[in-house]
Amino acid sequence: MKYKIAEILDDSTKYGRYFSWFIQGLIITSLISLGVQTLPDLPEVVDNILEMINIVCMLIFVTEYFLRLCIAFIGFLIYSQDSFDDACFDAGGIAVTFNSDRICISKDTEFLLRF
Repeated sequence: MKYKIAEILDDSTKYGRYFSWFIQGLIITSLISLGVQTLPDLPEVVDNILEMINIVCMLIFVTEYFLRLCIAFIGFLIYSQDSFDDACFDAGGIAVTFNSDRICISKDTEFLLRF
């Protein structure tokens, strides 16, 4: 199961590319709905529909990010059993680097976990 999820989240696979396009479509949909919601005198029905679209998009984005973190953590646990010296792997867009004194988990910015 975890390998199937990792395959879907990986942009280099067929399903990963489809999922990437799906997420990009959701981003555009979310941006458009947020932009339309700022229009004055918007009927309440339309505003409610746009709000539901934003909630669904947000739930999908949060789920995707959570799955990426889970895959990265599972990969970390599997790899940490073998070696802890200067290793790096990319789990669906989240780079995980660790060596004997720190773990770096980063997407756009770097977070350091020291132990």
